[in-house]
Amino acid sequence: MLRQLVRVKFFCASDSPLSTELGALRRQLIFRSNHLGIKELDLIVGTWADHNIPNLSQTQLLDFNNQVLKHETPDLLKKVLGQLAIQENEPLVKELRSFALDGSVSKIDNL
Repeated sequence: MLRQLVRVKFFCASDSPLSTELGALRRQLIFRSNHLGIKELDLIVGTWADHNIPNLSQTQLLDFNNQVLKHETPDLLKKVLGQLAIQENEPLVKELRSFALDGSVSKIDNL
């Protein structure tokens, strides 16, 4: 019986090209978020990415890449820490700033 359940689950799993591409994009964005080059920024952006990227749609993933990861690292750090203004078209950077400044990073387990 268990073998049949495993077989059914295996064949029902979504292995479409789109889901495979999204999974690869999610892994790439999480890796890049944890390896930005400044330890403090790695902790803030990486922790946010670890907890939020699995739930984002394809459009939101591309927005995260364009709004957050395309920034120069020193500029992104200044924006996240509130030392540089955030533009209107960067809501994810604004979300990262609130995540960093309200103490959410320190509230997450395993840090």
